[in-house]
Amino acid sequence: MTSGYEDLFNAIWLNGIIDDTKTAAKQLYNYAFDYVYEMHTLEEVNPLQRNDLEFKDMKEAIRKHSNKMARKLIPSIKRLVYQESKEWPDNTSHAHNDPEYNSIFRQLKKDIKKFAENEFIKFNLLHRESKQLAESEDKP
Repeated sequence: MTSGYEDLFNAIWLNGIIDDTKTAAKQLYNYAFDYVYEMHTLEEVNPLQRNDLEFKDMKEAIRKHSNKMARKLIPSIKRLVYQESKEWPDNTSHAHNDPEYNSIFRQLKKDIKKFAENEFIKFNLLHRESKQLAESEDKP
């Protein structure tokens, strides 16, 4: 049987892993969406707002892919959370200084950017089709 302290440590450790993985996924998502939104604003005379519902499907695809990709960081995150726990309460975020984590994260950023570009191409095609359809319906 484990002691209450072991259970508490395990719960804190698990929460740290989950939180850090969610943070990485959010960073990947923001990086990717910021990139494609900038592409959109450069291509459109009257760009959509960032929160426009037309982006919904593209955002969801990027979010799901970001979550999936962030899971590749879990082995590094586990190691870093464990290192931080040994130094508690004087711990700091080791992820910013860890070459392995940073190398994986840089590659994930490249991968999510490529994925987002492909999603943006799909979005652009649908967006242009809907604009053309709306314009043709407006003509007498």
